[in-house]
Amino acid sequence: MTVDLFQQRRLGGATAVSTDAPSINDQSVAFGQTAAVFKSWDSAAMSLAVWRREPPADVGRLLDELRLDAITGWRKTLDAATAGPIIAQLMATSGFREPVLERFLATDIILLTRIFATTTGTRAIEARLDVIRDDACRRFHVDNHPARLVVTYVGPGTVWVPSCYGKKALIEQDGYSGPAFVFPAYSAGLFAGEAAGRTGLVHRSPCIAGTGRMRLFFCVNAARH
Repeated sequence: MTVDLFQQRRLGGATAVSTDAPSINDQSVAFGQTAAVFKSWDSAAMSLAVWRREPPADVGRLLDELRLDAITGWRKTLDAATAGPIIAQLMATSGFREPVLERFLATDIILLTRIFATTTGTRAIEARLDVIRDDACRRFHVDNHPARLVVTYVGPGTVWVPSCYGKKALIEQDGYSGPAFVFPAYSAGLFAGEAAGRTGLVHRSPCIAGTGRMRLFFCVNAARH
């Protein structure tokens, strides 16, 4: 299973660069090999923190073999303090045929949910697991949530733009030809939205419509009041 942090791919005019880190100096982005990277969120200058990780080999094989058309996604508003058992039940009824994979992903999603809640100081959360078959949010944009944590378990990951190119990408959209980067499968990214009181991350979904590709995507953000 390929888990290089950035993968080279043409994405509607933007080129995702194959490298271990962005080639420009962006102090609003942090990368780490452990969940400790999310401690960087304490700095108001941060717009993105990425936990560079990969699944165990046996789980990676199961993800590669997973039939996404058999999976049912879910969306739930939760209290972060009691979310674990509810998420485990949701995963148990999502159609995963391999119990090992179901339990592993449930444990991982519960962990990421706790990390998000602790890092952002959020109690009421909205979590969702999606099977995505189209371009979803294909236009460059900034979320209207204060923060969101995402991970793509299968398929192409979220495309993002360095902060100094954000306005250019928002204006040019499909015509944008500046640097853009991709979260590959299994790396987790926590990023700011426009309500964060900090610079929001400009990003979009990868363009997969008409390719036959699908994505298994999880995200968590603060619940809407």
